[in-house]
Amino acid sequence: MKTCLIAERSHAVRKVAAGIISSLGLAVITAPDDADLATLLVQTKPDILLIDEGLTGLESANLLRSLRAGAHGRAPYLLVLTLRRDTASLAALLEAGADDILIKPFDAGMIALKLAAAGLVPFPAGSADEAA
Repeated sequence: MKTCLIAERSHAVRKVAAGIISSLGLAVITAPDDADLATLLVQTKPDILLIDEGLTGLESANLLRSLRAGAHGRAPYLLVLTLRRDTASLAALLEAGADDILIKPFDAGMIALKLAAAGLVPFPAGSADEAA
C-alpha cells in the first residue's frame, strides 16, 4: 500500500486531506508542523508528500530542493498545498522541485486527478482517461 505524509498546519485541512487520501486507498500519516517532518520522512519513506507551503519555520523552496537532492532518503512525489495563485510564486515552487501544486481550497476530485495523472492511484470512474 502506498503511503502519503500530509504536512499541514491547519487541523481542519489536515483532517479533510487525510479523509480524501485514505478514500483513494492510500495509508495516511499526518504532521501538524515541521518539527518532526525530517524524521517522519526518513522513518516512513512516504510515496507522496502533501505539504503546506506555509509551514512555520520552513522555507519551502529550500525544503523542496533538499528533498529532490535526496537529503531525506528517496524523494516522494511532492504535491504542494498553497494559497498563492500568482504565476511567479507557482513557478518558483515547481522550479524548486514540486511535482505539482494544489491550490487551496481544494476538493476530492482535484486531489484524485492529480495523483492519478502521476500514476499513484487509478483514475476516478467516469474520467476522460477511462473513456480513451
